[in-house]
Amino acid sequence: MRMYLINNERDRKKPPFMIGEQFHKALKQLGFIEQIDLENISIEISGSTQGQGHLQRIFITDLETISSIKEIWKINLEQDIEGISTKSRTTEVALLMLQAYQSTYRLNVVLIELKTSLQAKKLDKGKRKKSTLCDIEDKYRCTMNRLYMLLTINNHSNVKKAYGGTTIYIDFKGIIFYNQDKTKISDSCELYQLFKQAKESQALSNYRLLECQTILSHRDKIQVKFLENPFIKKHNPSNEERESFEISIKELISA
Repeated sequence: MRMYLINNERDRKKPPFMIGEQFHKALKQLGFIEQIDLENISIEISGSTQGQGHLQRIFITDLETISSIKEIWKINLEQDIEGISTKSRTTEVALLMLQAYQSTYRLNVVLIELKTSLQAKKLDKGKRKKSTLCDIEDKYRCTMNRLYMLLTINNHSNVKKAYGGTTIYIDFKGIIFYNQDKTKISDSCELYQLFKQAKESQALSNYRLLECQTILSHRDKIQVKFLENPFIKKHNPSNEERESFEISIKELISA
């Protein structure tokens, strides 16, 4: 099925166009979706919190080391676009990596959050404020719903694309980069429990399965991992070390 914008078709000065295709073009022009050049040295992920000593940037390196990756897109989820933005209810960035296998493709959808500190729940002006991890768990649900919507209007069947007409499996992952852990045992959400288990087993960099409710399933699944800034363990790290660090793309998608 092809869907065209009828108002545009009536304008003889403009040719008719497919809505889905034009919508994605518009999102690229606005900078909401960026296609990453695989020849780049790294991918820069910027957080929403700026300021001296805050975790602001992650650099994903070694893009050339996984030959099965054919496409990478960065979605700037917090960009304010009228009508489709949910800035306070979404992760900062989604990184989409398309991997080719013998007869199918896998789309790794990595939801990324940068946090200077993981805070416990607290009272703020008389109101109970969720902990950082419980808030991120809510963001995962919202972001997964939003990406399901965007993926359904993508033109996967385009014969000009190498993967046109093939089977693509979607695998959601979530990564939380942070500097400091200020969580408390009173936090009760499932994501905190996974974080606690990861710390106790000293396996923060391993993915763990989180179940969450989305519009498609009451028990949808996303694999999550927690990556602490390696410079923080140093004695008196510099502001530059607090503000950014690098991670290999292999560590991003490996188990």
